[in-house]
Parts: sequence; C-alpha cells; structure tokens
Amino acid sequence: MEIIPKISDLNLKYDLHYYLDIFDNSYYFKSPETKIEILAIDSLYNFFSINNISELKQILKFKFINFNSNKLHRIPILLGASAFSKNENCSSSFHKNNWFIPKYLIYRDFQSTKIVHFTFKSDDKIINKQNYNNLINKLKTFSPKNNSNIAIKESKITNLSQFEEYVKNIVTEIQNNSVSKVVSAIKNTYIVNELKPSIIMEKIQQIQNTYIYALRKNNALFFGASPENFLTYINNNLIIDSLASTAKLNSNYQSILQSDKFRTEQQIVSNFIHNILKKYSENINIDETQKYKIMSDLVHLRTIFTTQVKNFEDIFSIIEDLFPTPAVCGFPKEKAYNIILQNEPFNRELYSGINGYISFDSIELAVSIRCGLLEENNLNIYAGAGFIKESDIKEEYNEILNKINTITSILK
Repeated sequence: MEIIPKISDLNLKYDLHYYLDIFDNSYYFKSPETKIEILAIDSLYNFFSINNISELKQILKFKFINFNSNKLHRIPILLGASAFSKNENCSSSFHKNNWFIPKYLIYRDFQSTKIVHFTFKSDDKIINKQNYNNLINKLKTFSPKNNSNIAIKESKITNLSQFEEYVKNIVTEIQNNSVSKVVSAIKNTYIVNELKPSIIMEKIQQIQNTYIYALRKNNALFFGASPENFLTYINNNLIIDSLASTAKLNSNYQSILQSDKFRTEQQIVSNFIHNILKKYSENINIDETQKYKIMSDLVHLRTIFTTQVKNFEDIFSIIEDLFPTPAVCGFPKEKAYNIILQNEPFNRELYSGINGYISFDSIELAVSIRCGLLEENNLNIYAGAGFIKESDIKEEYNEILNKINTITSILK
C-alpha cells in the first residue's frame, strides 16, 4: 500500500484550534515544549482496532512514496489518543485507541504553516484534487463567530462522603501494604449551553505552560490542558517528565511540596520511570533543577529524565512499559490498575490516557489530564489524586476539586 504526502505552504488567518468548528472528525494538539501546533482532519487510515500502544509500530509498514524526503522531517504521520483502560471499550464516541493517519494535516511551527495532503496512490486524482480545493476554500472562507459566555450548571457532583465511600477499599489496600500508591479520580458532570469547540479551546488556551489538545468525533469533544509530558523523542533524545504532587500556587507552596508525604509520592513515580529507562539505556540524566512546574494556580513537583535511544522501535516498547505511570495509576502498576478498575464508580475512558503524534523520526505524547468530555450538553470534568499511607482523604478530595476548578473556572 503506497501513500503520497503532498506538502504545501498555507496562510491562515486564525489559530488552528478555531477550525475545529468546521471539522467533525479532527484532532488538535499544541505543545509548550516543541512549540508546534497541529490540526489533523479526517482519516485516511485508522488504527482503532489495535490492542496496545506498541502495535503502533504498524505505521512503519506503510510505504510513503517520498518517505525519505526532508520535507517529512518531524511532520506528524500518526495522531490520536489512547484510553486509560486497556480492557474496556469507551462508552462515549471514542475507541480505546483512536490513532489514525489523517487525510489532511495542518502543521504550524515557529517558521511557517504547512498543509499535508495524504492520499493513496490508487485514489482518483481528479476527485482528490477537487476535495483538496474544497477544503482549502473552506479554510480560507471560515470566520469564527463571536464567542459567548459559557453557562455551567452542576449536574452530578461527587461530594466528600461519596468520595470517602469508594476510596475506603483503596486506603485499606495501601494500609495492608498491598500497594504503595493508588491514584483515585472523580468525574463531575455539568449541564452547559450549546458550545462550539472553538469556545472551549479559546478559553483553555489561557492556561499557560500546558499541552492543549482536543479530539473531536461524532459531535463529541475530548479536550484538555495537560501539564505533563508523557514522552518526547526527537533526534535520538528521549525526554520524560516525572510529575506528581500538587499544591495551590501561593507563598507557601515550596514548603508544602517539600513535605515527606509529597516527596514520597513524587519519588514513587521517579523510581518507576528510572527503572524502566535502565532497560534501554546506560546513560540517564536526571534533572531536578526545574523541580516545580506551574500550571495556572497549581504547582507540581517535577523531575525530568533525559537519555539517548538510537533504535526508534524501542520507543514503542518504552511507551508500553511506562503506560500508565504511577502519576495517574499507582504502584505496583498492574496491582494499582486493577484496584482502580474494581473500585472507581466510572470508566475513565480517555482521561489519564495519552495523546499526541508520531512521525518517522519523532514522537511527542502528553498525559490526558486536566480534561473534559463534551457530548451534546453534558460536560464531564475529570481529575485525580495519589493516595499513599500518609494521605488524608479530605486533603486528597480538596486537591481533586482544585484540579477540576482549574478547568471549570476558566470556562465560566
């Protein structure tokens, strides 16, 4: 099977997230690290039926006519998101795995904006050209409507007593030394007025220092502003964030985050990442000079791991070994994962999964947190907190509310 990527320069009036309004099947991603912005439109070929992340190596089996062209350097080929649960289907409009080669990709970096048109060699060239021209016309004539205020009304909100009820088994498992950490989450539901994706995306663009992302399908929108880099691989260099522990941004945040409880929670994540990376590289650099990461009104403890991995296919194995990390799951991973599935009263779906892009020589993935799912007038907002032996249920509940409020407050 041969795929032809046709690359052209493109001038657009607006930021790419505005164009989500006119494409029902699309994916948006903006990176604070690599400073790129992406909009993928429609699907040429999808990988929805894969069972695990490592199967994404299938993309290497596709033949791209000008695959060796310098023009394809770092241009995303495969984009999408994976759910937290490996075993359950999503009940929403999305799959467990939502990875695809797009028909059209708009790619913007600090130099220029390009559009890539992916086609099968066997496709009808006349129809393809007509469709491409129609797309360009739609982009050029698009004008966003003035954004309105968002009316949010609470629908199903988890109160403290409900939270205490379903985390008591988790606390018991930790106290019995069955696990050292479990991340427990809340899904709060709100009723909202009719919303366009661009309204939501314009609001959350205000949350600085985060990955901004949105996956739109069948009039459902999964979106978020994540502070956490799951994995970035560029020029044989691998970068992974260890991000855990959360405090409000105030004059006292450093002393709070340096407490034994928060340092222990963070160290569990860091040790897990370090032990996995040792399987693939002997030289691992641990950078703790940027020990805090600020997102809006919240601060997290952060450790940055960097190393070199020369075999590109090893990255897919690393992804599989890491996912999901103790930052969103717990430790030991499989035990914590099963405890979450058995005790949380909802399916996490895409929340605490991963999303991003893969090219022929680079990968960038964010952890799907600080996120929401909009379906018709129902808006679900997700957040979690890590439990260890020193945890207090009320404090963890308040931490989750602070994370949820980061999204709801900016939408209002």
